[in-house]
Amino acid sequence: MPEIISEDEIPKVVASAQSTLDQEAIRSRQGPSCPDPASSSHPLEKIGLATLKSKFPFLAEYTDSFIMEAGAHNLIKAEKAARQLRDMDRNSKAEDKLFSNRETLDSIMYPVEAGQDNRINNLHAARCLPGAVCSAGKLWLHARAILGNKGHPPLSSYDLQSIGLGGSVSAKGWVELHDPSSSSLSIKMFSMNSTSFTSKGGRDPMYQDMEDLTEFKSALRVIRGAMAFVHPWNHSINALERVFWFRATFALRTWLALKSRSTPW
Repeated sequence: MPEIISEDEIPKVVASAQSTLDQEAIRSRQGPSCPDPASSSHPLEKIGLATLKSKFPFLAEYTDSFIMEAGAHNLIKAEKAARQLRDMDRNSKAEDKLFSNRETLDSIMYPVEAGQDNRINNLHAARCLPGAVCSAGKLWLHARAILGNKGHPPLSSYDLQSIGLGGSVSAKGWVELHDPSSSSLSIKMFSMNSTSFTSKGGRDPMYQDMEDLTEFKSALRVIRGAMAFVHPWNHSINALERVFWFRATFALRTWLALKSRSTPW
């Protein structure tokens, strides 16, 4: 019965097999010689072809004689080729599926039944409709046409804790975020400095300045997360964050250079 070896030992055994095949090729070019009983068995027979095929499923496509005669280099090349073919096949199927779904969008209408929703324990099925794939601008205009300028009654009960942002929004921040026409919304309302200061009886968070660039980054992440709960159709914060992160490295280096100056501010 073939000896079972661990997966870590297989590369060593295959390398040993390649070395033996190379030595045998040299001896065959030098002429016939007396057979060596100790080397009459092929090194791959020691681990068993069945075991080798179980470790490398792609080998099932080849005959035992091919596996015995092929060197380690050819086995590795065959494995890479098989893996690339599988990846290409998976990518092709995924692309075909996406294209097919997109082509059928115009002919599929999702039914939306009338019902009630109270935003907490009686949720309408429409909240689970598939996401819109129209342009973000079209979705924003459609929502504004329905909501108008007042928006919904503001709440602070959203589960920001689930995304690690619990307690990061001030009360004024929640109120202004719910108002689509607000001209007072400020990122300062979403900084930890303003939130903690207000909770201790401090000034209005509108007057709390950012202490550093790290706090600004954190506040931008908070307002993005809060907006996803309040107005899922509004992707304006995502766009602003993308622009900011694109320039963040340059801004950070500039800020550090200014901070390192010896001249007092």
